[in-house]
Amino acid sequence: MSMSSPSAPAIDPESKSTASVRGRQTSQSMAVWLGALLCFVLAGSTGAFFRAAPWFGWTAGFDLGNVRHAHSHLMYFGWVMPAAMAILATHLSSRRIRTLGWATLWLAALSYPPFFLYGYGMATVGSMQLPLSVILATANLLAWYVLAGFYVMERGKAPDAARGFWDGAVGLLVLSSIGAWGLGVVQAIRPESSFWFAAALHLFLDLFAHGWILLFVLGCAALALDSSASLLLRWSRRLLIGAVPFTFVLSIPPSLVPPSLNVVGALGGLFAGIGALGVLVALLRAWGQRDDGGFWLPGLIAFLVVALAWIGMSIPDVGAWGLDAGLRIPYLHILLLGGATLGLWSAARATWGPGATPGHGLFVVASVLLLVSLWPLTGIFPGAWRGSWVMRAVLAGAAAPVLAAVYTVVRLGVTARST
Repeated sequence: MSMSSPSAPAIDPESKSTASVRGRQTSQSMAVWLGALLCFVLAGSTGAFFRAAPWFGWTAGFDLGNVRHAHSHLMYFGWVMPAAMAILATHLSSRRIRTLGWATLWLAALSYPPFFLYGYGMATVGSMQLPLSVILATANLLAWYVLAGFYVMERGKAPDAARGFWDGAVGLLVLSSIGAWGLGVVQAIRPESSFWFAAALHLFLDLFAHGWILLFVLGCAALALDSSASLLLRWSRRLLIGAVPFTFVLSIPPSLVPPSLNVVGALGGLFAGIGALGVLVALLRAWGQRDDGGFWLPGLIAFLVVALAWIGMSIPDVGAWGLDAGLRIPYLHILLLGGATLGLWSAARATWGPGATPGHGLFVVASVLLLVSLWPLTGIFPGAWRGSWVMRAVLAGAAAPVLAAVYTVVRLGVTARST
């Protein structure tokens, strides 16, 4: 009787080829992620310079208004958009969205110098005067419509848990672009009332932040935490998406807003806050049942603050108190650094694994330091406690996330070179 050794299982060539393609796609998407992190470092450094220059009394001849524009545009167009596109491209296995992420990244990088030097003004190119920053920002804006088109074509591949959030995110991204076009129209016709400029500005900025970024990150969290079966999540998501488009009114100076529109904004803030709270409760329930999703918690806590702020701002006296106390800057940083940026870091880790965000804990600590450093600048901080240390703390806080992100970029670069 002959004995034969068991044969090794055959390797399916098609499965091997599919795994190879997916590995290559992941590598390409993570390259976009690395490029977006580099833009974050540059934008964060620009923000730190903006904070430091008045303190040291040295601006190197640059207009700080232009510096602020360069900081905010690179954060939006060079960090948030490409990072989100890289994550989205991976989940949809979309080469087109990944390529668009690269194009958006380069457009944002090219727009940085003219914004830094000229702001929205004219740049001298040879013998011509051209609005270079406006031209490049418009090209970035057009990329949003391309993204929306690609998403509509490929949304069938989106995971069920995230699709509803991502549908709303892309829709509100397109809606926010109307505000950007409106800014150009308002600046051209120069109406007597300042309301129209403020309305267009906040329709653009607020719907980008509260609509596109918040909903995209929440969709990633719902997918990672596997909370799609929650009835509370589904109904709260619908309420949130339906109410967010009206929240931009809350950011317009109250003296400019007609009373009837104030009521619309207040109702929008109230229902958006309730919807966001419902979504967060569902996500935190799902988080509590897992032992591998702790890295989502800081971003979810930041979004909880945003939800409570919406509800607070829906009450006119509370909203006026917040403006008088100088809480808008801390609020924006809680939203954009605490919620959006930490949320994107968590989404990247959930999408590609811990190797995508080396130094994740360090970055969270650095972000918290920045947020804490802003509070002495507000009216709710006791005046007797202020001193020269406040500005030092602000500058140290502004530098902390940048240095943490540099560490991450270096680690990612070393890993890429060794593979």
